Amino acid sequence: MASDVLSFIYDKEPHVQVRRVLIITGGLILIIGSRLPWISAPVLYGVEGPASEAIEIGWEGSGYITGGIGFILLLTGIFEKGRTGKRYSIPSAILATLAVLVVVGCFYRILEIDPNGGFLRATDVGIYVTFIGGLLALVGAVCRTPVNQGKQTPILLIMVISSGLMLALLLGRVRTASPSLEPITPHAVAADAQPVVIDTDMAADDWLAILYLLGRSDVDVQAITVTGAGEAHCSAGTRNALNLVALAGRPEIPVACGRETPLEGDHAFPTEWRERVDNLLGLTLPENSREASSESAVELLTRIIQGSPQKVHLITLGPLTNVGELLEAEPGLVMNLEMITVMGGAVEVAGNVGPPSNSENEVADWNFYVDPRAAAEVLGSGAPITLVPLDATNYVPVTMEFYRRLEKDRTTSVAEFVYRVLAAQEEYIRSESYYFWDPLAAAIATEEGLATFQEMSLVVVEEEGPESGRTLESERGFIIRVAMTADRERLEALFLDAVNGRLP
Repeated sequence: MASDVLSFIYDKEPHVQVRRVLIITGGLILIIGSRLPWISAPVLYGVEGPASEAIEIGWEGSGYITGGIGFILLLTGIFEKGRTGKRYSIPSAILATLAVLVVVGCFYRILEIDPNGGFLRATDVGIYVTFIGGLLALVGAVCRTPVNQGKQTPILLIMVISSGLMLALLLGRVRTASPSLEPITPHAVAADAQPVVIDTDMAADDWLAILYLLGRSDVDVQAITVTGAGEAHCSAGTRNALNLVALAGRPEIPVACGRETPLEGDHAFPTEWRERVDNLLGLTLPENSREASSESAVELLTRIIQGSPQKVHLITLGPLTNVGELLEAEPGLVMNLEMITVMGGAVEVAGNVGPPSNSENEVADWNFYVDPRAAAEVLGSGAPITLVPLDATNYVPVTMEFYRRLEKDRTTSVAEFVYRVLAAQEEYIRSESYYFWDPLAAAIATEEGLATFQEMSLVVVEEEGPESGRTLESERGFIIRVAMTADRERLEALFLDAVNGRLP
């Protein structure tokens, strides 16, 4: 067997040897180039728009392609014999041409990044290494050689190409494997920390908001309630919440779920969205050995708020079903609420419901749309309320620049999980349709300087129709403090410090 392999590699014809050396060398260089960065970090991290998108056709987007081509060329150069007569190595030529075209495509896209800054500033070593490898393999592939061909070559070529593809796939799987996450050691909660209860529908941005709050020593999260009428279903939502607090080193925090239907109506998040968050976007968390509370969400909220010697700050991140039911049953609880910070509504901007719900509604946000009755109940409860609507969250998109910063700055298991969440949502980040919705509300609850506010008299449209869930200014409304703008740079810095355990 060894002698057969050596006989394939070594050939008395010098032209054959040169061709094989070029193809093998080109293949090896392609493999190396596929593992190196193609876009310079200063350009990628310093510029938004085309610069951040260019990585798609760089190392992360085409690394597996060029690496796989390199494997196939390497094996082809070792095992392939030339055909009878003066012919070319057609399979190698096709593969090498494909590799060159991938890099040429990258050249073209990089030229769009920063023409004034120059091409050299925008590129990194990987693109040159890969280009050289492709050219070498192409030159070797088009060398004509008079070599006798055995009948088994077509089968051998199929075996070589299949093996290369399998090896490339294996390389990709090993490279992208995610290590398991271990719970962190949390900050000690300060003696004068603000008691907080979180009401959430356990969507992906809720996870980030919860981890932000758990990363602050001046916040004492005393309970988490899940609304089954929101994006996650009760069973999955409570289990994911329990595991999330376990990751943050606070497995003892009680978690309970409420009703799985709105107070009125039948609005609901799209089924596909619900399945994704139920499945935690395919991610994993440390298992919490504790079970969900035997109390309902309303019972847990009532117990915590009534029993707190200090007024409680209630932070809501989803439809207001639980809180609406609570305040309808126990209106006196508002006396022991420091504030209700609500993420929801769209006052002077368009809503975000629209096509995903097969609805003509273009004026409501999802949280108010799912349960308008509950939203109206909370706004009219008499409790002090800070509303964080789309007006403010539109100022804080999650950008590719931030995503790459986080990629370089994830020193804790919490930060690593946040990075994996954003990686799973990268398509939406690239399309500029993903925002720090709930993290902004959580951050404003702790750092009011992040936003500007305006007091407004608001009502929520409860009637079914194209404006159901709309937040309107009205003389008949209730005076609410509304966040109108937000500081994205300050939010990003604060969020990174919180998830990396750098806040005091």
